[in-house]
Order: sequence, then C-alpha cells, then structure tokens
Amino acid sequence: MSIMEEVAQAVEKLDENQIRARLQQLEAEKVKRTEANKTRLANLTPEQKEARNAKAKEYREANAEKWKASRQAYNTKPEVVERRKLYMKKRNAERTALYRRAKELGITA
Repeated sequence: MSIMEEVAQAVEKLDENQIRARLQQLEAEKVKRTEANKTRLANLTPEQKEARNAKAKEYREANAEKWKASRQAYNTKPEVVERRKLYMKKRNAERTALYRRAKELGITA
C-alpha cells in the first residue's frame, strides 16, 4: 500500500469534527509561524535590521563556497533524499485528502 493510499484511508476514517479540528490546527500553525516572524522582526529598529542584513550578506559572500558545498553534500545523501521524499509525499497527501474530504462534507477552513 502506498503512502497516498494510507493517508487517504486515515482521512476517510476521520469524522467531521476531527476534520474540522485538523483543519483548524493547520491554520493555527500557519498563523503562529507568521506571527512569530512578525514579532521577531518588529522588535528590531531599522538600524538593527540594516546591520543584521549587512552582517548576513557579508557572511554569505565570504563563505559562499563552503556553505554551498556543505548544504549540497548533506542534501545529496541518499538517506536524506529518501527521508525528505517520504515526508513531503505524506504531508502533501494528508493535506490534499483533508481538503478534499472537507470539501465533500461542505466544511470550510
């Protein structure tokens, strides 16, 4: 059985209230991430933001090759590629199935 089928079956077993709760959870996570980013950036003065951006740019330019090489080495490891592929398939399948089932039941997020 593929991941898509497993996720679709799991979503089919959920009742209407569980689907509503899961959709609310997805939306709450999205709002929480957005608010955390806004809060973190709002506490900085314009001078601090500029200094932060300049320092980050300087570091990226100075260590571009090292940074790129280490990320590429990690991202091309077979176990990392496989793990990421499985995670993304499952996550996307679950979200798609949830939204499809919610639409069938007439639930809006």
